[in-house]
Amino acid sequence: MSEERKPVLCPQGHEMTCMTKEVNARYFISQYSCMCGWTAPKRHASTKTDAEADAYLAATRRPENRPLTLPELFDLEDDDAAWVVAENGKIYAMGAECAQEWASEEHCLFFARKPTPEDIEAARKDGNG
Repeated sequence: MSEERKPVLCPQGHEMTCMTKEVNARYFISQYSCMCGWTAPKRHASTKTDAEADAYLAATRRPENRPLTLPELFDLEDDDAAWVVAENGKIYAMGAECAQEWASEEHCLFFARKPTPEDIEAARKDGNG
């Protein structure tokens, strides 16, 4: 089985690199960072391999992408990004101000991050759209 990993990308889509350093010959600290300044959480371990593996998981782990409630949608700043999933399944990216205008549409789902097909399916199973 291949151990090949997908590249780690920052929120802007740039590829990130892993930096590992040894501290006091006792343990290692690893962290993914990007040229844009974004960094993933640091991870500590007793071996370099473990520190890098934990840093990879920390950098690639995404919080669950649940649909926004209407109050959450209206709490966004006008120029914040929002994704609207129409009843036909088409996904529209727009500013929150425009997404708020769609709020009267029936069967729309609203997300703060671009939803995957799995996110949309889970939201619909939960009765959100």
